[in-house]
Amino acid sequence: MGRFLGKPAVAGETIMCYGTTVIYRAVTEKQTNAAIKTAHNYGGAFISKLSEAALLADPRNRSRVLDAFPEIVSKYGPGSAFYNEYL
Repeated sequence: MGRFLGKPAVAGETIMCYGTTVIYRAVTEKQTNAAIKTAHNYGGAFISKLSEAALLADPRNRSRVLDAFPEIVSKYGPGSAFYNEYL
């Protein structure tokens, strides 16, 4: 019963959780830019404007936008159906 509560049944045992949604992280600056451009092209009005702000922002503010709205990378980044490096 301990396994279902997230507690290891045996000391040192690792519990792994698997979800139905896989989130991919952009690992390079090129992939991050491509994810933002993809979100700008394929996202709704709100995501498109957020992506535009991220494209125009300095690195610190771009990080703030991506930290506040991680779905820009998770939904439009590498591994997603929308992802396109050639925009």
